[in-house]
Amino acid sequence: MGYRIKVTAMIVMLTWASTSFAFVGGYKIIKKKVLREAVEEVRKQAKATEQALRAELEAAHRQAEDLRRANDILTTETAGSKASLKQAKATNQALRAELEAAHKQAEDLRRANDITVEADAAAVARQHAEVIRRGKALQQQARQGEKLSATELQAIYEGRVAALAVEKAEKLVAIHRQYPPDNHSPEDIAAAVQRRDKELADYFARMEYDIKQEFIAKYPRYAAIEELEAEHQQDLAEWRKIYDVAKDLTDGIPAMRYGREFTDKMSAIIDTTPIATELFDLVKVGGLQEVVWRLDEGGFATEATAMKKLIEDVLTNAKIVGTDDQALKGSTRPQLLEFDSGLRGVFKGNWEREVAAYRFDQLLGLNVFPITVPRRMDGYQGSGSVQLFIDGAKGDFFRQYFNYAKLIGKDIHGTSKYVARNNTFFMLMLDTDGNDFNNLATISGRSMTIDAGRAFKDNPRSVDRIKENIKRYPLYLDADFIARLDSITPEQLEAIFQPLFEPETSESIVSNLHANIRNYVKAARELAE
Repeated sequence: MGYRIKVTAMIVMLTWASTSFAFVGGYKIIKKKVLREAVEEVRKQAKATEQALRAELEAAHRQAEDLRRANDILTTETAGSKASLKQAKATNQALRAELEAAHKQAEDLRRANDITVEADAAAVARQHAEVIRRGKALQQQARQGEKLSATELQAIYEGRVAALAVEKAEKLVAIHRQYPPDNHSPEDIAAAVQRRDKELADYFARMEYDIKQEFIAKYPRYAAIEELEAEHQQDLAEWRKIYDVAKDLTDGIPAMRYGREFTDKMSAIIDTTPIATELFDLVKVGGLQEVVWRLDEGGFATEATAMKKLIEDVLTNAKIVGTDDQALKGSTRPQLLEFDSGLRGVFKGNWEREVAAYRFDQLLGLNVFPITVPRRMDGYQGSGSVQLFIDGAKGDFFRQYFNYAKLIGKDIHGTSKYVARNNTFFMLMLDTDGNDFNNLATISGRSMTIDAGRAFKDNPRSVDRIKENIKRYPLYLDADFIARLDSITPEQLEAIFQPLFEPETSESIVSNLHANIRNYVKAARELAE
């Protein structure tokens, strides 16, 4: 029994041992397989990591190369960088100064808004009331044709400036009512200053900045006040410019005095018209030529003819009491004459074309060339021409007149039609000397032309050329004027030029002028269609 038990136990142990050996062997085989797979996975990961590292290494190598090159460039630009830094510091100082000025301006605006603007406006109006009143009174005198002194013209300018001050104060009241006072504190300004200081810490931050704009954005009243101030300063500058130009005009036109006999004859003509007051206002400032033109264009043909003949008689026959060879300039050596009647004239030895231009203007009815007559003068061979001198007129007179008219508040509407007449006359008489000093304007704003020494010498303008000029410049295209041109005959032109020129010259002038007139009529009508 005991033997059997031992045998049994041995068999059990052998069985267990055999089983354990098989189990352990199987385990080792499995473990070895797992390890192989793990190693393979690690190898794969290592290879991938190696490839990634290689790519990073190549990128790092390229970056290092780029940095090296950049360093070389920076090394060569060191001197330039130092100069830029110095300039940036200067910019910083300038910006700081600008900021301080803007800060002060913003604070001044804040204080200005806290005043009682209504009271200030009333005070401004009281302060300037007398200056404005006197300026307006002098304006009225000037518009009526009275001659003003330089001091009186300055008083008109000062009245204009005073009126601008009152206007500004009234507009400030309106702004104050539209935008109630703002309750912002000095801390608001300090905060903005600190923000700008932070920006300025970087020397290369050169962006323009204006602290005032911040307050304009935050407080609309500032924007309105800023705009008002800018407009006011612009108006002041404009009126100063107008005054500076206009005062030359006033200084250039003396008050006219005529002889008793001439004055009586002139008054007898003018007094018969319903526009006598207007005409005598022109006489006061030497506007005798304008009196003739005003009568002619106002429907007073008889009076216009009588006035014209009165002036022509003085220029032709009146006693000369004074001469001046230096007062006038020109290639024709004009001489200023003074007659015993008080009129003045311009004498030229080269006279035919001057007289022809005046008579041609009369035929056209443009009224742009002053009265001009032939006259024999001692010291000259043969005859010359004497043209009525237009007091105060000179090369830049037209610009002065516009500024003078603005200063005295005179309506300048319609002046452009006189410029158009002047341009048209220049084109029709085939003039080749179109400089500005031959185109003048009178005290009432009429444009006129003088000096016809090079007139009637050119060939006729073509229809196309005239059309181009009509499109580019103001030309006179009144329907009645075009009809008058259309009716002009060669015989009428011959009556003007044959007594003044040699037959061959006269014939050439008449032919060219008539063809030029026909082309002008054709061009005007074609453009009107």
